[in-house]
Amino acid sequence: MPGPSAALPGRPADRTGPPADRYDAIVTGAGAGGLTCALTLAQQGARTLLLEKNPFVGGYAHGDGEQGFYWDHGGHIVLAFRLGMPARQVFERLGIDQRIEMVPDLQSFQGVFPDGRMEIPADLTVTAEQLTRRFPAERAGITRVLLDMERMAAELDLVVPSFRIAGVPGERRPLDRLLEQFQRPWLGDAVAPVAGRLNMPGSTLLKYQNRTLQQLLDEHLRDPDLKAYLSMLCVGIGTPPSELSAVIASVFLVHALRLMWMPRGGFGRLAEVLREMFLEAGGTVATGAEVDRMLVTGGRVHGVRTVDGREFSAGAVVCASDARRLYTEQLPADAVPRRLRTAVQTNPTTPAFFQVQLGIDLDLAQFGDEIKRLNFIYPHRDIDKGMANFPLGNVEEAAYYLYVATLHQPELAPPGMHSIKLECPTRLDSVGIDWDRDKDAIADVFIRRTEALIPDLRRHIVAKRVYTPLDMVRRTHNNQGAFAGWGLVPQMLSRSRPQQRSPLPGLYLAGQWTTPNAGLPWVVLSGYNTAGMVLADGGGHPRWNH
Repeated sequence: MPGPSAALPGRPADRTGPPADRYDAIVTGAGAGGLTCALTLAQQGARTLLLEKNPFVGGYAHGDGEQGFYWDHGGHIVLAFRLGMPARQVFERLGIDQRIEMVPDLQSFQGVFPDGRMEIPADLTVTAEQLTRRFPAERAGITRVLLDMERMAAELDLVVPSFRIAGVPGERRPLDRLLEQFQRPWLGDAVAPVAGRLNMPGSTLLKYQNRTLQQLLDEHLRDPDLKAYLSMLCVGIGTPPSELSAVIASVFLVHALRLMWMPRGGFGRLAEVLREMFLEAGGTVATGAEVDRMLVTGGRVHGVRTVDGREFSAGAVVCASDARRLYTEQLPADAVPRRLRTAVQTNPTTPAFFQVQLGIDLDLAQFGDEIKRLNFIYPHRDIDKGMANFPLGNVEEAAYYLYVATLHQPELAPPGMHSIKLECPTRLDSVGIDWDRDKDAIADVFIRRTEALIPDLRRHIVAKRVYTPLDMVRRTHNNQGAFAGWGLVPQMLSRSRPQQRSPLPGLYLAGQWTTPNAGLPWVVLSGYNTAGMVLADGGGHPRWNH
């Protein structure tokens, strides 16, 4: 498996072309969004520098391994990758699909509770039928919930401009400005009833854009067990149903019930392919290059300074990393509009994750259908309470999930063995926990609890690695270790997120800290569209592919 790209301290890891400190564009942060943005710019002839503070590229799309086992640190699968979907179009336009094999498969996941478990089939209709057999009195409500979720997922791509791939650099369609206005909470709520009665496009999205998953379920369903099953993905998304946006929940569930796609060799391989393609296009990658300040003159951003004192200038700078840090630390206070500065300081962020990576010399095929690729494990039917336990210091009753990548990607472990992860969302300031002191003891709790699903798991561990929220802060510098940038709550749908064009000329954003949202399909889209804005504002380039 590919390891992290090497870098000499204080100097670029890879270069093509002569050394220089002047570029057409600089992209800071080499996660999937930054890599896509940089690759797009370089392929269009822009002289582009990609800066990354770590010795490797990929951010949460990074992965590595040991002893023949491989683990992705963040992403597991690529959703919304069907023919014609924006992320797939980005792969095709940039030629990424010619360099890495995307493997299709059907998802398998289940909710595991003390008194039973339930698998959700990878098909919306079959899921509805299965739930109806178990909860016959809720037939009508189940149908309404699932159809509303399907409509929301479709309408998001249809009527929210930031979820649509640009046809040409910086494309703005005539109705885009009007459509963006409907994302204002008060206006959306006011228009939603009329739009629903007239069956207008986007009416379901308008109705639920300011509501949570819990509110959506409560509107149509009564049985708490049924609501728990339809909330089982919450621990994987890192947000409880009482807080999770109904729209975001719908996007994840609906796309999870369709064909999923996985990069052959894991997400780390995808990141390496993007880096290789960027270098081949003439780009420059500098790892071990953490940005300290944006250089601003006359209100315009014209370059960056790294923590080791190097300065680079460019016609455009794209921040593909923490927007909170950008607007509160890396820019002069007087250069940032007060309202924006207040928003990024107070807007909620996603939690961090505690992660146990295990390589086991056990063939899980012997457990038949008992173990799925994704197993969401809850101590009881109260999803919110289960997810609140770890931040309160209660590890024994913390909701978490068991992820077995090798059930669908056997190449990620030696033959007959498996790479698995135990993951739990929590907070950096979880009560009573010292991460460096307690991490092994906490990992042992999750391993012991997982033995209810995989008997004698402890005796079959060949490789073990533990990552805490503090490790995530050290690795990413994301505020509080946030694994997906801004919180996946109603208020942080597209309009409330910092926009891709910043208020400062010459400065742009890409990735999970801007629009449209977190998740690999959407950060790839963000990177591509942001590159288009840079090209459009700079006069465009004739080689733009459309």
